Order: sequence, then structure tokens, then C-alpha cells
Amino acid sequence: KDVPVTITGWGPAKALNVVKIGPEVSGRVTEIHPNLLVGGIVPKGEALFVIDRDPYVARTDETRAHVSQLDGTLARLKKEWENEKQRMAAMERSRELAKAQFERLKELMSDDVGTETNVDEAERNFVNAKDQTDQLDHELALYPLRIRETESMLESSKAQLAMAELDLKKTRVDAPFDARVTQVDLKKDQVIQAGAPVATIADDSLLEISVPLNSNDARRWLRFNANESVPGAAWFSGLDKVECLVRWTEQPGEHCWKGTLERVESFDQESRQLTIIVRVTGGDAKAGPEGLPLVEGMYCIVEIPGKTMQKVYEVPAHALSSFENTVYAAVDNRLRTISVEVMKSDKNTVYISGGLEPGQLVITTRLVNPLENSLLTIEGGDATAES
Repeated sequence: KDVPVTITGWGPAKALNVVKIGPEVSGRVTEIHPNLLVGGIVPKGEALFVIDRDPYVARTDETRAHVSQLDGTLARLKKEWENEKQRMAAMERSRELAKAQFERLKELMSDDVGTETNVDEAERNFVNAKDQTDQLDHELALYPLRIRETESMLESSKAQLAMAELDLKKTRVDAPFDARVTQVDLKKDQVIQAGAPVATIADDSLLEISVPLNSNDARRWLRFNANESVPGAAWFSGLDKVECLVRWTEQPGEHCWKGTLERVESFDQESRQLTIIVRVTGGDAKAGPEGLPLVEGMYCIVEIPGKTMQKVYEVPAHALSSFENTVYAAVDNRLRTISVEVMKSDKNTVYISGGLEPGQLVITTRLVNPLENSLLTIEGGDATAES
């Protein structure tokens, strides 16, 4: 018959995501969640603890005021630049008029019509107008530089404001998931430093069990799908994610959960063991009406569906001579020793893939020093009955 293979392994359950929590800013602790105790559960989004906000509020307000001041300075510079451009246009017009007046009086004086005093006065007016225009032109050339400098200072202050606001948010440390507290070293009014871990939390929504398997059993019976393998990767990327049964070793008959074969974790060259990962979701790990939930630390038996053995013979394990891989059979009512090929064996059953024929009668009775070719009597009259 065809017999599906179940691969059995053992391993401890552990939370997939275990995080050390530490503040990103320094300060005095003003609030602590009442459930921030070992074994406590802090719901996702609630504050694990809060650091004194006042210094960070003050810093944020100060930086925001500086940004506002620079915004005003930049707007004033741009307005002044526009005004000075208009003033420059007027001054250029005055300069051209003074120049024209000077040239006209100079020409009249050459015709003995004007006076030298009028020409000198016109020249002074022209020179003054030109100097004022040149000076204003120099000042106008500085405005783009002053504006760019102020814009750079404004961008820097805005970045400082963003950092200050971010630091203010970081004074509250929220639970990133429904967190089970596994370790805590924190007291109210304690001054803590940025980056120093003060608690460890675990996410029980995903549990994983590391199960070491004999590499030979893994090679023969684990299901791999070549079409799902990563191209060019030599690792076990095409493992079929089959549903597994997980049982607690303390009470395997009462506590059973569903898991999924997730991936191959490692291969140990020395022990020749292949370690696979079985994942159990928080929903599947919940307790039944009378059972316990699957939790981190439980040592479990894992049953993994494998390949199917094709056309094998199933006989009791004691019917096989394990030293020589032989069984006793009745051939023409005589005792015969037959060599067989064993596909798989466990504590109670042996699966034989070669050496036997359909309908052949295998002796399952334990025999002591049997003689080859001994005459047998088959009792019961049924050729398929055990002898």
C-alpha cells in the first residue's frame, strides 16, 4: 500500500520577535504603564513609559520662534530688494538727467552762452548722482547673497525644529505590538540615558519552533518544490509549507495546535542535523476550552507531513531482524528467511519496499532459534492470516 510519512521532531517554542526597548532621548521617567512588569501585557500603541517632556517642549518652542524670526527676516529682505530695485530705477533716471544737464550747459558755455559756474554745478550734480547710483547698485548686488544666506539659516533652523519635534515625540515610548514583558529595569523618576535598554518585550502573535531532524530523514521525506526555489540559490528555498501538528510533551494527548512548516533554519555539519522552523500564529496557539495556550518555553513534539511511500509492505517491527534486514516467511508451508529492503522504520512498524511479494505470508510470531525449512502448519485456513 501507499503510506504517507510523518516526520517527528522535538523543539522549544519561542517568540519570533523579541525586542529590547530603550529610549531614544535622555531624561527623567514621569510615567510607567501599570502592566510594565515581567509577565504583563501592554496593548499595542499604549505608552510603555514617558520621559519628562518639559525640556523638549521648551527646546521646540525656542526653535520654532527662531524659524519664525528667520521667516520674517527673509520676507523683509525680499521686500527691501524690490523697493531698492524701484529706487535704483529712479536714481538711474536722475543720473541720466544730471548728465544731460551737464552736457547741455557745457555745450552752451562753448558757445559763450553759459557760465563756468553753472557748468561746474551741473558736473557736481552729475557726479553725485552717479556715485549714489553706483553705491546703490553695489548694495543691490549683495541682496541675493544675503537672501541665500538667510534661506540657508532658515532651512537649518527648520531641520533643527523637525529634530526637536521628533525628540519631543520620542519622550513617549509606545508598545510596537501587543507586548509581553519578559524583563524590566525601570522605576518612576529614574533618569535614563538614550540608547540604554530598560525592558525586553516579546510578540506572541507569532511563535516558532526549531526542530532538528536527521539529515537522512530530511533528505528522503521532506517535501521540496523545485519550481518555487530561488534561481541561483543553493539553499533549501523550495520547502513546501505544509500544515503540522504541535503537541506539548507534558500532555501530548490534551494539548494540540496547528503550525506551518516555514523554512530550513540551519544545517549542522558535525551532527548532520537539518533544523527546520515550524511557525504557529497567535490565533492557532490559543487555548481550547480546557487546554493551555502554546507559549514560549514549552517543549513540543512536532509532526510534519512528508512524502508518501509507494507500494510498501507494513509489518510489525519485531518481525524484522534488524541486524540482517531479514524476515521469516512461509513458502510452500516451509520456514524461509527472506532478505528485504527497508524503506522506513519506527518503534512499532517497519515499511518494506523490496524482497516480498504480494500475498506472501510473513511470520510475525517471535521465534527462538528457528530451523530453516522447518515444516509449518498454517492455522485458521486463511492464507492471509498471521501464523
